[in-house]
Parts: sequence; C-alpha cells; structure tokens
Amino acid sequence: MSQCSACAAVVENGASRLCDACDRKRLTCRVCGHEFGYRSILDDLPIVQCPICEGRAIEVGD
Repeated sequence: MSQCSACAAVVENGASRLCDACDRKRLTCRVCGHEFGYRSILDDLPIVQCPICEGRAIEVGD
C-alpha cells in the first residue's frame, strides 16, 4: 500500500499514485479557466497549479 500523492490517503492499488476520489476530482483554474485533473499534474504534486498558465488559484470540484 502507498499514499495518494494529492491527499495522502491510503492507496490500495500500488500501481496508482492517486486514490479513487482524487483520480475522479476535477480542478478548474480561476485564472485562465482551464479544467484538468490531478492525473495531469501528477509529477508536480504536492504543488497544485494550472498546467497551462501555472496559476495557483485552483477550484476543486467533484
């Protein structure tokens, strides 16, 4: 077992770096409006910023 890179919850599937809840979450940049998921910024976690404009004003949705 490992920890989720986004929220540190236990990840049962050792092949994944995200828990199921974080894998499904959608993030929206308040600066440029780009919608993305944690998977697209996985290598940068725990820093969460828009992959397009690099803004850090992020809204988390389900």
